Amino acid sequence: MMGLFADLPRRALRTAWRIFAPRLPRVALLSDNADWALDHVAGHLHAGVEALVPGLSGRVARLDGGGPAVVHFVSQYSVASAPADLPARCLATTSFMHGRLDEHPDDRAIVATLRDRADLFPKIVVTTGIMAKALAERGIDPARIVRIPLGVDLRTFTPVDASTKATIRDRLGIPPDVFAVGSFQKDGDGWGEGDAPKLIKGPDVFCDALVRAKKDLPVFAVLTGPARGYVKKRLDAAGIRYVHAFLKNKDDVIDYYRALDTYLVASRVEGGPLSIVESWATGTPLITTNMGMAPDIAVDEHNALVRDVDDAAGLAEALLRVASDSTLRANIVAGGKVSVAPHHWPRLAERHLREVYAPTLTLLGLDPGLR
Repeated sequence: MMGLFADLPRRALRTAWRIFAPRLPRVALLSDNADWALDHVAGHLHAGVEALVPGLSGRVARLDGGGPAVVHFVSQYSVASAPADLPARCLATTSFMHGRLDEHPDDRAIVATLRDRADLFPKIVVTTGIMAKALAERGIDPARIVRIPLGVDLRTFTPVDASTKATIRDRLGIPPDVFAVGSFQKDGDGWGEGDAPKLIKGPDVFCDALVRAKKDLPVFAVLTGPARGYVKKRLDAAGIRYVHAFLKNKDDVIDYYRALDTYLVASRVEGGPLSIVESWATGTPLITTNMGMAPDIAVDEHNALVRDVDDAAGLAEALLRVASDSTLRANIVAGGKVSVAPHHWPRLAERHLREVYAPTLTLLGLDPGLR
C-alpha cells in the first residue's frame, strides 16, 4: 500500500497512512514500551477496562490510525509533542506520576502543555496528593485533576506460610539466619550497569541505612531490577551480602517479596512506588520514606514504619524495630492487608473508566458503554 505513495511528501504520506490504517480503539493506551513499570500499568488498565466494556480499549505502540478516541499517555513524557501528533477527533489524558517540575525543562514544557491545552486534555490522572497539589499550584484547574493511586493484582500477590517462605528463601539463595531487606527497582541512570545513582530513588540512603543497621543486625539485601551497579558496589564495600536478579516476568517478583523480612523504600520522589501496595499484598512488613503515595496511604506503626526523606538513621532504626518487635511486625502486616484492598487493579481500572475515560468519550459524542 505504501508503495502507491512513495513520491508524495511526508505530510501526504502520513495522511494517506491514517486513511488506510485501522482506527484507534476508543480508549488507546500508549506507554513507553520499555517493558517496565509503565507498560505493566497499561496492561492492568487495559485488562480491567476490557472486563467491564469488551472492545473499548486497546494498547497501541504509536498513534497511527484515526479517531475519534481517547488517547491515554501512560507516560507524561509523551505529552510535549501531543498537540502535533494527536490524530484528528481525539482527546487525551495522561498519567502524571512524578517529575522535577521547576528544575527540568521537559517537565516544565509538559506542565505548560497540560495547563494551556485543556481542550485536548480535559482530564489529567495523578497518583499522589503531592502531584495533585503541585499541578494545581502551577495553574492547572483542580477540576481537571483526578487522583487515582497505583495498584496491585490481589489475585496473584498473596502471602505464604512460614514453611513455604523458608522453601522460597532456600531456592533464591537467601540464608535462613539473615535479615532479608528488599529493594526491587531501577535506581541507576540509564539501562546499563547503573554505576551512577538515580538519586530520586534514594539508592544512597538505602545503602546508608543498611550500613548503619549492619552494626546490630545481620542485614542481607535482596535486589531485583536493572541498573543496580551503584547499590551493589556500596554493599560490596560495606561487606553486606546480597542477591540480585533481573526478572524477565514481572510476576516472578512475588516470591522475592515472600522471601523478605522487610521491604525498604528509601526514595526521595516517587509516583508510587508499587512496592508499597505489593508489600502489603504479600504480607511483607514495610518501611518507607514519606514521599509518593506514602503520605496518602501509609500510617506509621499502623501499616508501615514511615520516616522522613533522607533520614538514613531513622530507616536503620526502623529496620532494627521490625527485626526485634514481633508485635509491631504483626500489626503493620495486618494494617497493610486492610489498606491494600482499594488498590486491586480491577477496581482502579474501573475508576479510570468512570472518572476519566467515560466523561472524555462523552465529550467526543461517544457512548462509553457503561451500564
